[in-house]
Amino acid sequence: MDEKMILEIKACGIDYEGTLHRFMNKQEMMVRFLKKFPDDTNYSQLLESIEKRDYGTAFRCAHTLKGVVANLGIESIYGHVSQITELLRDKKEYEVDQQRLTEEIMLLKGKYVEVCTVIQRIDSK
Repeated sequence: MDEKMILEIKACGIDYEGTLHRFMNKQEMMVRFLKKFPDDTNYSQLLESIEKRDYGTAFRCAHTLKGVVANLGIESIYGHVSQITELLRDKKEYEVDQQRLTEEIMLLKGKYVEVCTVIQRIDSK
């Protein structure tokens, strides 16, 4: 991976150095796992569950997605998905702050698209 790609990865909110360290400084392994991220179904299941107001499933998807992005060092998504997790934790439908949830989902969507676009470009130059 060239320096320009590393800068793009950092610019989209991925902790390149921290993630590389977590992968024992094996860039190929890190890239392999990053490239799998767009295929993870927790994001789409989260959106679908929220749309259906199935907040139990949405919480599980958000919590799992939070773990995935933490392991991959995707800090730009981690904050939003953490907020969503806490907005849904142990909440009944009428207890969920719909306005804040909608705001966090919109922010998450923007960052998710940005990160996936950059990830999909790794090694494609």
